[in-house]
Amino acid sequence: MWWVLVAVVWVAGGWQGAGGETADDPVGCGPALEFLVGQKIASRDHLARLPSGGDGGGSGGPEMCGGGVCCVPDLTEALTEAGRTSLTQVVRTTADTLHATLSARRTAFHGAVEAALTSSEQRAIAVISATYPRVAGAAREVLQRLYAGLRAGLTHPDQATLQNTFDAFWDELFPPVYHSVLHAHLPPFTQQYAQCLRDAQRTVRPWGVIPTLLGEPLIRALHSARLLLHALDVGVHVVDAARSLPIANDCGEAAARLRFCGACHGSLAPPCMGLCLNVARGCLAPLAEVDGAWGDLAGAATRVQEALAALRLDTLLQHLPDKLSEAVMVALERGPQLQKKVRRDCSSPSYEEEGHTTHHQQPPPAAGGEDGVGGAGGAGEGGVGGLGEAVRAAVSAVEGARHWWAGLPETHCSAIAAQDAHCWNGLRVAQYTKTTAGVGISAQKYNPEIRLERPDTTVYTLAERLRSVRRLVLTQLTWLPKADSRRSHNYGHIDGSGSGVDMMPESRRHSDYPHNDDEENHPDDYDQDYEGYPMASGDGSGDRILDYEITGTTNTNVQSAPGSSAQPLTSTFFLSITLAAAVFLMHF
Repeated sequence: MWWVLVAVVWVAGGWQGAGGETADDPVGCGPALEFLVGQKIASRDHLARLPSGGDGGGSGGPEMCGGGVCCVPDLTEALTEAGRTSLTQVVRTTADTLHATLSARRTAFHGAVEAALTSSEQRAIAVISATYPRVAGAAREVLQRLYAGLRAGLTHPDQATLQNTFDAFWDELFPPVYHSVLHAHLPPFTQQYAQCLRDAQRTVRPWGVIPTLLGEPLIRALHSARLLLHALDVGVHVVDAARSLPIANDCGEAAARLRFCGACHGSLAPPCMGLCLNVARGCLAPLAEVDGAWGDLAGAATRVQEALAALRLDTLLQHLPDKLSEAVMVALERGPQLQKKVRRDCSSPSYEEEGHTTHHQQPPPAAGGEDGVGGAGGAGEGGVGGLGEAVRAAVSAVEGARHWWAGLPETHCSAIAAQDAHCWNGLRVAQYTKTTAGVGISAQKYNPEIRLERPDTTVYTLAERLRSVRRLVLTQLTWLPKADSRRSHNYGHIDGSGSGVDMMPESRRHSDYPHNDDEENHPDDYDQDYEGYPMASGDGSGDRILDYEITGTTNTNVQSAPGSSAQPLTSTFFLSITLAAAVFLMHF
């Protein structure tokens, strides 16, 4: 049996000579060195600088790697920098993907709204030109300014821009329409008289209630689109700022132990999952602090999506040209009444001198159908498919990035094929037995691989920016009922016809805008933020009505109980006592 003992000693000595201290995985220094050279950590003349030519005769490797016969101490700095770079690349590569996706979705959504506005503008000009040729020239300029203001209002920091644009539109449209009603064959009004007409428009009210019926839902819809653009802009900014997350020097050393120190011991085994999670969660802990705030951003984006679905911006823009034409028709029909009101405010009209160039020439036919008026489906085709899909894609992109912040360590460890068996545990190829830390900065006090003495706190500023979007949405979409109330009560349905929105003004309707009964677009996340919404004046909410009905039914049952069940029970009791007493007396 002595020869068996000699063979075992000889094999063990051969493994030790080939792999130094890594007898469990004796690949030698050749393949390990090729790996370090490929990572630009070592040069090809590194093998000649190793003690005993890299044959395992020494163990003077970097201290942070626990030695290692395949490396020299001079590689410490290169290993640390390579570790820091690996973590930086993890953050930047994945953040770049998120940044590109969010930016693309933001551009697509903005482009879809712009396309819907352009289609609506072209059709509005065509409708007015074909229906009211005498006012078409001046109306074209007014319409162009209207749609230009609506486009600017999508990104303007002042939310009053949209309302101001509509107010200015009705003011500017009145002089040419009034001229065409009663003064069509006379020269244009003077600038002074035209200005008086603009100022008097809001008291004369030539359009009736159409400006209120038309402007209020459209402004809400465009404002909701503006909120979604703002949410996407903030998200893009925060992701871009996250790309520059600083990686501490301690993290560089920890990442080097994770990714490269195995090669210094002649091992190319993948890192252990527990070691990888500890290093990644410790070094990327500041990003996890943004996770909850990004959830707020995703919830806010979903809330805006609900508003856009309820208001149907694409349908409103699609029907806007017809509503504008109706407004002009109302003014034409009320010509004599307008004249009395105008003369009260602006006296008799004054005209430009003869020879003045008129502003009421008929423009060339606009692109559209055979008669120059595009069909209503033109805007709808770009809106229903394009705008609706762009909204869903944008919100989906924000929601998809929700778990990147806290889930990046797991993503990274899966990408580098970390595993639990036959893996590098930071010292040797063996099982990783240390505790795995949780997620977030506070959980790193239990991390055995990383000590965060001064973690980066700039992420809290980023988190606050995200939460500010949620606060903005909640304060500006107060008209939108909370999700659960819509599941319990009927606020009205939007059919396939019309604009899809109840145009009744605030003072005349019993409930606010109706919404689609689509539960999947109304998460429960916001139930706590909308504790009741006064949908009508006088009868309260639907919840109260339901409670009253239940209470009435219950009270009726309780009040009827004494007469129907309690009294017969009492009579039976006394009858039994009487019979028992009679039997007792007869016995004696």
